[in-house]
Amino acid sequence: MKIGIITWFRYENYGTKLQAIALQNYLRRYGHNVQMIDFPVPSSQRPHKKKKILTRVYGRISYEILKYAHKRYNSQLARKTLKMEQVINEQCIVTDPIKTDEDYVNICNQFDLLICGSDQIWNPNWYHPYYYADFPEIKAKKISYAPSIGIREIPEEKKELIGKSLKSFSLITVRENKASALLETIIGYKPQKVLDPTMILTKEQWINLFSLKIKKKQRYLLCYFLSDNRNHWTVVRKLAKEKNMSIRIIAQTGFSYFYKGRKYMDAGVKEFLDLILNADYILTDSFHGTVFSLLFEKEVYTFERFQDDQFFSQNDRVRELMDEFEISDHLLKYNTRRITCVPPINYITVDHRLSQLREKSATILNNGILK
Repeated sequence: MKIGIITWFRYENYGTKLQAIALQNYLRRYGHNVQMIDFPVPSSQRPHKKKKILTRVYGRISYEILKYAHKRYNSQLARKTLKMEQVINEQCIVTDPIKTDEDYVNICNQFDLLICGSDQIWNPNWYHPYYYADFPEIKAKKISYAPSIGIREIPEEKKELIGKSLKSFSLITVRENKASALLETIIGYKPQKVLDPTMILTKEQWINLFSLKIKKKQRYLLCYFLSDNRNHWTVVRKLAKEKNMSIRIIAQTGFSYFYKGRKYMDAGVKEFLDLILNADYILTDSFHGTVFSLLFEKEVYTFERFQDDQFFSQNDRVRELMDEFEISDHLLKYNTRRITCVPPINYITVDHRLSQLREKSATILNNGILK
């Protein structure tokens, strides 16, 4: 079939790039002709363009530190941006850029099927009909694969819009149980939960896709944080000392540019995967940082990134992931300053569960395509 994917893939985030690459790669393995639909969402709707959201997540001081770091390390970050752009060109087929709603409709109608997802394209904070292909002129069949709502509640003023946008879908799947429960209150039934696209590819497939190498080298603790929390770095210091490991940092937030350790400021997607593959321990507060740690069978500890009483908290995503694979003892509460002694992750159990969920998710997706 000719399939168009509606998702984020331009945003400079490792998980965003990797979920887009994963879904397109998976569908190609079944012989489908697949393209990413390249439409420009208005800047006011782009979450990474909203200073207000950034300052809420990072805090004003951290946000100012991040701005300073971007000025100081401008050349390294420019290299990273180039790598992030190139990886989509290398791994994906993309439509011509779309300038207008009319062009968007015409492009969508060239496909037999539209798949919306994954990532947080259905987060109500940046609702837009583009993310649902919600235009009456679009006649192509529509399904979703693993979009995330991201936040804990859907605002009342968005429920009617979202309900209307979902009426024309022949299959709705989501990435989290929380998203399924929230959408049930709008559409009257529970959408099925499926794996994030990055997890329907195996470890070996990711290694082959990016020609990754397992290296013999110095033991290291890898840090990848999407939020600035001084307590994270207290845990980093203690764990590195306890395990006698060096520290490597994928710099992303303000503090990470200045903390002591070997920093990677221009890491592209391949370097991101390589650093996880060859790490001994990983500390992160990232959903996809956790996902690839599990895929590559690493000892990972994941911090809750938000306080639970924050409306925009996204802790449920990581909690569900850790619960699913019975490793919730490796989830660190918000503001944790130490790691208690817990058993290593049992990767026999994790891999068995992952194989079950991979088969289930693939069946749901394949049946949805053919339905």
